[in-house]
Order: sequence, then C-alpha cells, then structure tokens
Amino acid sequence: SSEGVTDLAPAPAIASCSPNPFRGETEFGLPATGLVPDALVIARADGRIVRRVDLRAAAGGRQPWRWNGCDDAGLELPAGVYLFRWMTHGASSGAAGRAVLLR
Repeated sequence: SSEGVTDLAPAPAIASCSPNPFRGETEFGLPATGLVPDALVIARADGRIVRRVDLRAAAGGRQPWRWNGCDDAGLELPAGVYLFRWMTHGASSGAAGRAVLLR
C-alpha cells in the first residue's frame, strides 16, 4: 500500500523483536502494556505501511508473531530499518519499536 502513516514512530512503551537485527525471521513479543493487541503494523522508516497482520485471524492476538521480512504481497523487502506498532481495536496500543532487516 502506498498509504502513509505518521503515528508509527516509536511510542513511550517499547516493544521488541528478536533477533534484532535479523536475517530470515524475527519474532515480535507481545507488548507489556496489558492490552491484548489484535493487529501488528509494520512500516518503512518513511512511514509507508508494508505489512499489516490481523492477529485475530493469525493466533487470537495472544501469541508472538514471526515476520520473514516480506510485505503484504509476499515480496522480500530491502534491508533497512522498519517501524512496528501493536494495534488494539484499530488504535495504537502504545507499544512500538524498530526492527532492522539485513539481507
């Protein structure tokens, strides 16, 4: 999607993924905000969304989620810094972070 997002810069609640930096796959742990997220949004450093994950369909939002460095179309993304944010009911859960993809 060419749609931009301006609120994906990391929020005060830090979320993490491991390993980071990563090649292949990284796993996003659930945020420590007390909220159960229903989506995860990943964007390029410029704010362009590259991946949206509906956690309700993926694992009920209660399990960590693995990312293989591909966009919504399944295409490999270039190396770089990606921002991610956990979402709850369509709004930010307050937990966000950065993932560094290596190729």
